[in-house]
Amino acid sequence: MAGQWLLVPAARSLYLSATATLLDSLMPPACLLCGDLVQQGHFCSLCKTALTRTWPSAAVACRFCAMPRPREPAASHDERCTLCKSTHQNFDEVIALAIYQGAVREAVVAAKLARHYSLATALGELLGDHVGSYLASSRGSDSSHSRLRTDIVTYVPSHFMRRIHRKGLSGAAAIAREVGRRLALPAESMLRMTRAARKQSMLLDAQRPANVRGAFAVRKRYARPHPDGLKGRHVLLVDDVLTTGSTASEIARVLKDAGAERVTLAVVARAVRR
Repeated sequence: MAGQWLLVPAARSLYLSATATLLDSLMPPACLLCGDLVQQGHFCSLCKTALTRTWPSAAVACRFCAMPRPREPAASHDERCTLCKSTHQNFDEVIALAIYQGAVREAVVAAKLARHYSLATALGELLGDHVGSYLASSRGSDSSHSRLRTDIVTYVPSHFMRRIHRKGLSGAAAIAREVGRRLALPAESMLRMTRAARKQSMLLDAQRPANVRGAFAVRKRYARPHPDGLKGRHVLLVDDVLTTGSTASEIARVLKDAGAERVTLAVVARAVRR
């Protein structure tokens, strides 16, 4: 009966708890961002504040593009900001945890590499809690249940050559899996890249839509196909950063062409250019 895998569930749980306590005493948990000791969670209090409280006190994120806008009466929440009115995006709403700056930028860049999987998971935990709080607070003021009900979580895929270069699972995939876990929703790899595309960050804004046009498709699922596919479903699309929205907009178009009713974009950070 030797071996952890042979223990009855209660004894196994006690064994794992004791092991974790022993490891914590020998190697106290450290902040994933700065390395300082933490009492609980993945980040120290200073880093967690730096990651979650980046919005200016006099601003609120636009519901449709997540760009900061002046705080206005509640009714204006359903009005598109100036940027939204001048551009067209295929996603319906954006939920952003933070602004892409300082500690947030450092965390997002590091989380892109597979060896920093634990950091990506921790960011997914913060984002998942933020999305859950956002949806819960919206239920009291919005009667559109289709907007608030999400059915499935997926993420922006990366080309297999880029995954090889990064030596494993992409940051967006790790973040999405944790978001799904926090929301008690299935997180699935629903998308694939049909061709290689240049890195969006290396292109001018005007070049980005063409770079990703036709670069994504919905995966065919043979083992566990949904009886109605994406028909009428509300998809939560997860990514690490939103800049121009070209990639997310193209993916939202693909999802809607496949039958999705609504696509909400959830990102760790919103890039704000000055």
